[in-house]
Amino acid sequence: MVSEFVSLGQIYCKSIEKFPNDLKIKSEAKIVRNSRNLWMIWYLRLVDAIMPLIILLVSCVFVGLNYSFSSSNSESVSLKRYKQRINGILKKNFTSEYKHDTNTKAVLRLIGEKWVYQKPVEPYVVLIAGTKADMLADALGDVFSNVTGKGEIDRIFCNEYKERQLLESEVTKALSRDSKSVVLHGIDKLRGHAPLYLHSLSDSDHSPFRSALILLTINLFFGSHPGCEDMISSHLLNMWSSDYIGEDQIRPILSRISSFLICLED
Repeated sequence: MVSEFVSLGQIYCKSIEKFPNDLKIKSEAKIVRNSRNLWMIWYLRLVDAIMPLIILLVSCVFVGLNYSFSSSNSESVSLKRYKQRINGILKKNFTSEYKHDTNTKAVLRLIGEKWVYQKPVEPYVVLIAGTKADMLADALGDVFSNVTGKGEIDRIFCNEYKERQLLESEVTKALSRDSKSVVLHGIDKLRGHAPLYLHSLSDSDHSPFRSALILLTINLFFGSHPGCEDMISSHLLNMWSSDYIGEDQIRPILSRISSFLICLED
């Protein structure tokens, strides 16, 4: 009997000793649960705050990619139209160039890519020589006008009476239009200081028109490329040399305006 009371007493004492520990464990568990709940609440609030930003960012990226694709596709279509129109012109009016002259096709293709497909970063000067130079320059101007949709391209006819100041005024007016393009017919007819304006106009670093298309013509036959380049240089040296400008000033002009040279055989 006594032993039973002793046993019950021991059990009671152990229960008393265990009770604070149980409370402590339950309290700690409760704290952990509360802490987890707080973190969950904070996380959900953070997600609610950030989610609209994520959706907005994804939307912007999607719109940007879609615009880029559409723009690139549009540019590709424009370049394709340009090539089709040029091939049609060569086939109809310049049969020798269409069948044989790879240089003419290469220059026209390169100019098309730079002016229609890419963003112009410098003035592009194309010198066309041949008995049909004026015809090709005008046709090329019409193609660019049609493909880019930037309006008509002005034509300026050079002569011995067109002084530099007048030439500069006319070119500035033409290149200030949306087309940013101009055709100068018969540059070999310029006299005095006028040819010097071609040097500053075609300067890739200091030109007043950093993105412009300038088509120059000499309506005389000089043979096929590349031999025609020397003949053109000799012709312009002879025509432009005067008391106002000499060979040392003319040579740099020739270097700049002959970067894209077309010598027509037709």
